Amino acid sequence: MSERRAWWKTALTGLFMVAAAGGVALALRHQGWEVLAQLRQPRVIPYVLGSLAANLAGLVLGLLSWRRFVVDVGGPVGARDCARIWAVGMFGKYIPGRLWGLVAHVRMGKSAGINAGRMATAFLLSFGVVMLTGAAIGMLAAPGLAMPGVGGSAQWWLAVPVLVLVVALIWPGLANRLVLLMARLARRPAPERLASAAGMRTGIVLALASWLVAGVHLWILTVMLGADPVRALPVGVGGFALATVAGSAALIMPDGWGARELTLTVALATVLPWGEAGVVALASRLVCIVAELGAAAVVLLVTLRRTQPTPEMESVR
Repeated sequence: MSERRAWWKTALTGLFMVAAAGGVALALRHQGWEVLAQLRQPRVIPYVLGSLAANLAGLVLGLLSWRRFVVDVGGPVGARDCARIWAVGMFGKYIPGRLWGLVAHVRMGKSAGINAGRMATAFLLSFGVVMLTGAAIGMLAAPGLAMPGVGGSAQWWLAVPVLVLVVALIWPGLANRLVLLMARLARRPAPERLASAAGMRTGIVLALASWLVAGVHLWILTVMLGADPVRALPVGVGGFALATVAGSAALIMPDGWGARELTLTVALATVLPWGEAGVVALASRLVCIVAELGAAAVVLLVTLRRTQPTPEMESVR
């Protein structure tokens, strides 16, 4: 039975990889390959490597934020199992439809001893925090995107994500109340376990750090094409967060393709000409693909190696 289960795990993982590869090809079907050729020029390689490093560092912080919710809601789970669930979910990002990410997390969570209800709750809490913190960090790019002739009093809504984030930090139980409300509206049983105040605050802080660090990759790419480093920093960091949130709201295309690039181009056009802003938006997409899928593939290769569980691991389970 264990051999059959292992075969199914391998088959599902392979299916996710193939589907993700199809999503990547769909995302790059227009100009992505041309930009990739430009990024191979010797003079830009140091910038590309620095951009990749920043994106990878942001991914690690994002993984730590997500794991905080999984452990807080799902219970004790090893770092190896968490990393494997995260990696499969990362491939799921590139399959059209956000439902695949939830399905992957729930399926992999069951193999790690976390029931579907708790895993779904952790997923929803983490996704909500990612969207909220991303929208708040995205406000760094808002001053450059302000419409000419529109007064500050008409742009009060720009502060809403920041205010909601502050409320969430002061009153972390608000997220739990929202989860309970969603369960009631969906006529589903209330979650068995909700996030603690400390877990919620830690997850939020790590998510904020993830956005700030990962956004540096876009700043590096804008400087590479001649943007002023000082002006480009808030636009790069905030624009990346805002564009990623916009892409996450586009449920059909793989990883928000189209909405993300459009938002990025508009933000970057405040510090670069339109043509170069579009190039940077596509270059950012390529950097994220390499960082996310490369890191996920390495994690899977390492964690899928069969090892004999130690008594300590068994006691934790």
